[in-house]
Amino acid sequence: MHDLTLFRQSGVQIHPETALIGDAGYQGIRQHHGHSVTPHKATKKAPLTPEQRQQNRELASTRLRVEHVIRRLKIFRVLKDMYRH
Repeated sequence: MHDLTLFRQSGVQIHPETALIGDAGYQGIRQHHGHSVTPHKATKKAPLTPEQRQQNRELASTRLRVEHVIRRLKIFRVLKDMYRH
């Protein structure tokens, strides 16, 4: 199922002033949450400008740091498994 469809069906309520950073799978989330940022998308008729490319790079570098933290949390087994002590 598509990422944005899952978000819509989940019914998660996010504070209106919270900023969301999404990947390309969340194109169109701005209709549901005004403070969201997604990468610019190029088409054949409208290629990306140098400014849009730079913004996409900056967004990707921010998302990369977040993805690395999520990876470390998944590897940390105490958070993953049931604690039995």
